[in-house]
Amino acid sequence: MTDEPAPEADENTSFLRSDPFKDSVIVAPQRAKRPHATGETPVTPKRPAATKGGSEGGPSSGEDFDPDCPFCPGNESQTPPEIVAIRPPESPADSAGWSVRVIPNLYPAVSARPEANTPRAASANMADWPGDALHAQKPALGNHEVAIHSPHHHSRLAELPSSQLELAMQTWKLRCQAHRSEGLAITIPIVNEGRAAGASLAHPHAQLFGLEFVPQVITHELAVQAKWQVHNDESLLGQTVAAQVDGPRFVDKEGSLVAWAPWWSSTPYEVWLSSSEPDSSTGAFADSSSIQDAALLLGRVCLRIKEAAGDPALNVVLRDIPHAMSAAGGSDPSQLSTWWHIRVLPRIGIEAGFEAATGIRILTLSPESAAEALRFV
Repeated sequence: MTDEPAPEADENTSFLRSDPFKDSVIVAPQRAKRPHATGETPVTPKRPAATKGGSEGGPSSGEDFDPDCPFCPGNESQTPPEIVAIRPPESPADSAGWSVRVIPNLYPAVSARPEANTPRAASANMADWPGDALHAQKPALGNHEVAIHSPHHHSRLAELPSSQLELAMQTWKLRCQAHRSEGLAITIPIVNEGRAAGASLAHPHAQLFGLEFVPQVITHELAVQAKWQVHNDESLLGQTVAAQVDGPRFVDKEGSLVAWAPWWSSTPYEVWLSSSEPDSSTGAFADSSSIQDAALLLGRVCLRIKEAAGDPALNVVLRDIPHAMSAAGGSDPSQLSTWWHIRVLPRIGIEAGFEAATGIRILTLSPESAAEALRFV
């Protein structure tokens, strides 16, 4: 730690605080101001109907428009000005007519950087933070954005037409490219659906966290995979994916992408989506050539989880590589130790004292049984 005193926290700035026991924590008081307008759906497990193709219909029920929702078309004045949008050429910015719209988060978890396009350190090295060993703190800076997936108010991932989900994921890719060019360390796209998953608004959207540091949990995963590559001369992710095809935890496949229930699942019906090898020379989502396949497969997986598990709340996490690993480009894909992949995490069950004390989840449904329920037959 440096001798410089830790900066004072305030209600409008996010701070990254050290935790000598585990990973660091972001203090973001402005997030408490978010609106909360989502409901809950009880979980009643059942086997899904056979659904091989991606959905091409619209919202299954409910009204398409909510006059009180800032993400609905016609309410653009209730949000910050858009960063980018997919809309007809004649449609002016910050007006109705868009298909996908990206805006700054009004209640960001990280504070905006004082200047753009400034490269930053791609790690959270607490040794360089102001403050003493127990009370180190520095501003948590970056971009926190919202990607609104659809003009329709009631269109969760399981209900979005595959073509619309593809547009949304193409927009994630564009923002990952932008964050990389701006010198951010990593982009973390996530989707929260349902109050139990952390959603504060029901309208379908993703959040894109462009961070100036790589979280320690990701740094640890990268180190584990790099070590595996050295000792086994094969990537851990690639070997895992290859082992799932035709196995008891296989769920579905689209193009080069495979969906499976992980051997190490932490929640019932957890599903990962990945290829057995990178789909670009860098392995980064910003350079992916598999967006269409990913949209088709993710939509089907979410639909089957909805049908099998009673429409639970869920989190979708896109695990990408740090931008510094892909910025140079021209890598040999066979030498990459990891690449982007997606994790779908239904919110089923409650984390109790044992999980909080140990970090070990107690799984009440085996991945093999989950895969059998989710697999198309």
